[in-house]
Amino acid sequence: MLLKPIRPSNIAILGTFKCSAACQECCFECSPNLSQELSLHEIKSFINQATKINTVKFIVWSGGECFLLGKKLLDGISYAYEHNLVSRCVTNGFWASSLDEAKLILEPMAKSGLKELSLSTGDDHQQFVKIENILNATIVALNLGIIVAIAIETTKNSKFKKEDLVNHQLYKKYIKDKDIEKNLKIISTIWMSFHTDRTFKYEDILNVEKEYSGCDSLFDSIVLTPDKSIASCCGLTLEHIPEMHIGELNENNVNELYEKQFLDFIKIWIYVDGAAKILTKVKQWNTNIEYPKFVHVCQSCAYLYHNTEVMNTIKNNFQKIIEEVLEKYESKRVLRESLQELQVSH
Repeated sequence: MLLKPIRPSNIAILGTFKCSAACQECCFECSPNLSQELSLHEIKSFINQATKINTVKFIVWSGGECFLLGKKLLDGISYAYEHNLVSRCVTNGFWASSLDEAKLILEPMAKSGLKELSLSTGDDHQQFVKIENILNATIVALNLGIIVAIAIETTKNSKFKKEDLVNHQLYKKYIKDKDIEKNLKIISTIWMSFHTDRTFKYEDILNVEKEYSGCDSLFDSIVLTPDKSIASCCGLTLEHIPEMHIGELNENNVNELYEKQFLDFIKIWIYVDGAAKILTKVKQWNTNIEYPKFVHVCQSCAYLYHNTEVMNTIKNNFQKIIEEVLEKYESKRVLRESLQELQVSH
């Protein structure tokens, strides 16, 4: 039976996987060598369809490096704004080689509807983009009224840390103790390896058990990738889980593809309990399974989908848990719907 679906709060457009950088641990394996990108027509069609869902309130532009889309990004932001969507861009800041260059890029985007900027930096990113670029982009964005988040790659091995950012001369001169500083958030993000020849250590940053409340990212977004694939989430392991791709964009199928997901029991279970808790339950059913140590909640999700023994154990035992899972889903759906109605009324 098709469950009553929850409604997403946002859409995400990964306009291209081309990037000015080629970080070794990029989750989407982006690089300057990739060329595929969405057309403006495809972007507009996706926005047209998604905004028919009245709970969708903002749009995330990512990739790859979304700023490589050039005027197409600017036009897309403007079109989204016309459809009452707040835009957030995720970028490595390669385009902000100076304050003047950053202003040249960001000023028209701010006028077109860009409200949030998320900048990525750290040891790997800085092999390609200087920290000065990040600060130039931050300074200009904050002065244009754009909210900024700086995400710093974090492992126990990390050389570049938050302290290095806030003690930089540009930060001290233009941001420190200024009124604009209140609109800046600096966050540590777990940087994990996608390769067997590189190992990171972690300390006091890992708490996979937080996923025990369920994966709220799943179903919250409708994602469009450069090959016109519609996907379930923007998780780090998205491109490693074929089941997260739910169909190809056409002129009238976004909502249909989104709602079909609610026939998928595994996704419902991940949404209410999270992959880590599911793996704990599977271990109770099959004590022969031994799990590796996970450093990120998305990693446990990819492991769940790729481990044949785990999936077979679920198929052989899910009837024992299905009623409880569906009850949890309905409770979570009703609560979410109530909160969304409150937000709309205000």
